[in-house]
Amino acid sequence: MKKIILITVLFAFNYSFSQITIEGFIFDKATNESLPYATIQSISLNNKNYYTISNEDGKFEINVVSSADSLLVRTIGFKTKKVPISYFKSNKTLYLSPNTYNLNTVLIVAKKEKNYVYNLLSRLLKKYEKKKHITDSKAFLTLTSSARGIPIEIIEGFYNSKQSLSKGIVDFKLKGGVLAKKDLFLFIV
Repeated sequence: MKKIILITVLFAFNYSFSQITIEGFIFDKATNESLPYATIQSISLNNKNYYTISNEDGKFEINVVSSADSLLVRTIGFKTKKVPISYFKSNKTLYLSPNTYNLNTVLIVAKKEKNYVYNLLSRLLKKYEKKKHITDSKAFLTLTSSARGIPIEIIEGFYNSKQSLSKGIVDFKLKGGVLAKKDLFLFIV
C-alpha cells in the first residue's frame, strides 16, 4: 500500500512540474515579413505565466505548463492575438494583422479674439485642475527606436500607476519588462 501511495505521489509531482516547450515564428500577415521583438505571454489555467520576445527573425521559444494553455502575442502596430497551444502542433508560424486606427477630424477655428486657442486651453486646464479623482491603471508599454526601418532597441514593460487630472502621475510601479538592444537582450524584473 505504501508503494502505491509513493508511486502516485511521485507521478503527481512529476506531472505538476512538467513543461512543454513551444517554438515558432511571428510574421506580418500583410507583408509576410518577420516581426522582431514581439512579446509572447503564456496564459496558464494555474496562473503560472511565462514571457518571452521574438528575436530579429521573429523566432521565439517559450515554456508552457499544459497543452490547455494559450499564448498572447503582441507588438506595437499590430492587433494582439490569442491562440491555443494546440495551434503550434500543426503550424510553426503565427501571422499578426496590422492594426489601423481611424481617427476623427478635429477642427479648431479661431474667432476674432487674438488669443482664442490659448484662452480655450487655459480654461480647460483650470477646469481639470479642480478634479481630485485618482485613477488606478495597469498597463503595458512599448517604446521602439530604429534607424532606416531597422529596430535598434525596444523597451517593454508592465506597470501599475495612479494618476489624476490635476497632478498627473502620482504613483508608478514597474512590475516587469524587457530591454532589447540589437544583438543583446537585457531582462528587467
